[in-house]
Amino acid sequence: MLTVRIKVEKNKRLQTYFSVPINDTLQRIYGNSIDCTPDKSFYNLRISDYSTPLWWFKNNHLSESTLPESDFSKVTSVCIENNILQERGSPDTICVSSILSWRNNTWLVTALVLFVFVYNFLIFFRHKLRREKKVVVEYKAMEFKEVDEDKLKKDDIAQITAYIVKHYENPDLTLKTIRKALGITENRISMLIRTEYQMGYKEYIHQIKINEAKRLFKESKLNINEVATIVGFGNISTFNRVFKDLEGMTASQYIEKIKS
Repeated sequence: MLTVRIKVEKNKRLQTYFSVPINDTLQRIYGNSIDCTPDKSFYNLRISDYSTPLWWFKNNHLSESTLPESDFSKVTSVCIENNILQERGSPDTICVSSILSWRNNTWLVTALVLFVFVYNFLIFFRHKLRREKKVVVEYKAMEFKEVDEDKLKKDDIAQITAYIVKHYENPDLTLKTIRKALGITENRISMLIRTEYQMGYKEYIHQIKINEAKRLFKESKLNINEVATIVGFGNISTFNRVFKDLEGMTASQYIEKIKS
């Protein structure tokens, strides 16, 4: 059990994570969210409510069945982060003043909570007794550079298009693959493709593959299976289905058409 003391100014959902070592080089992540309100300070986080996110298994090429049972007495870190995007210029305050880890020791938790309360009270009382001093802090405005959003969009779509054209034959070409290669978020890649070409990512990739397939049918003597493999389709049935969806005819019919 983890007990955290959090103070927020308005209702919000926070994402919490903690990590447990599996071996000398790998930490297993557990995550869950908590709903915080201004009228509440202490939150009990039960470890049984936490689970390892799917992205952790994918990134580490592991599955639940291959992992040993976690030793929660060896938690190495706790992370608490805001789960809600703030509007620009909107003030917000989240104060985390204590994190306690315990295992069914109610008396110990009570003692620790009492200690924190008394300690904070003494600090507050001490500050009250001190003579107030006026502190002048020099303020320097932060400089912002204007961003040419149109140029940024053109540069990004040019990178995305060039990368896709170069790697379209890869059957595993996904938004994640492009994000890792170019450093552009998956949402932005999808948005820019839809804005620029008025179609979704998959449809755009399929259109490039089918256009190349049509060129090969016209300029070579390759059969349908060979062409489907060259342009990056994992199996012939998917190729035939996509070809017919985009061209209104099967690949065989298209070949007959260009020969006639």
